[in-house]
Amino acid sequence: MKKIFSFLFFHAALVLIPLFFVAKEKNTKLSFKTAKTLFGELGFRKIELGQFIEKTIVILFSLFGLLIVLGIVFTITGFNDLEKVEQAFSGVTALQIAYLFFVGGIVEEIFFRGYLVPRAGIYWSSLVFAFFHIGYFSIAEFASAFVLGLVLAYFFQKNQNIFPNIIAHQGFNFLIFLAQGV
Repeated sequence: MKKIFSFLFFHAALVLIPLFFVAKEKNTKLSFKTAKTLFGELGFRKIELGQFIEKTIVILFSLFGLLIVLGIVFTITGFNDLEKVEQAFSGVTALQIAYLFFVGGIVEEIFFRGYLVPRAGIYWSSLVFAFFHIGYFSIAEFASAFVLGLVLAYFFQKNQNIFPNIIAHQGFNFLIFLAQGV
């Protein structure tokens, strides 16, 4: 339960900090009244259902395509230390996994794509994203997070909408956990 509260605090900060700075950029106060506009600045925009589904599928297939390529590269080079990530999740409860699937993808997309991409660019936002995944002490995870961050940042910049990114990110995380048998 202690881990859940630390995740909640950390993830709340990853949403509130961008909202605070966007409010400052727009010279407005952070309030419930301004929240819709501020979230709009972070990529929360209306999208037609057909476009949403199409863009989400394209992102998801792009992520998995790159994951396959990275897996091949890591295997050929003998540079695969992803077991460290599996070990990190070995003692995780079902509640923690559910939380990470649902909240993690939303929060990471808000901060790294919705906030950082327009301000720092695709490369730098992806590098910061990779550093946030270094806690597993896996070089392969760091490299994968960087490359996948580039893809997610590219599609966010191209689509100017965060909804497809969020669902693709959540779906990607969920399918990775299923594949690892966690």
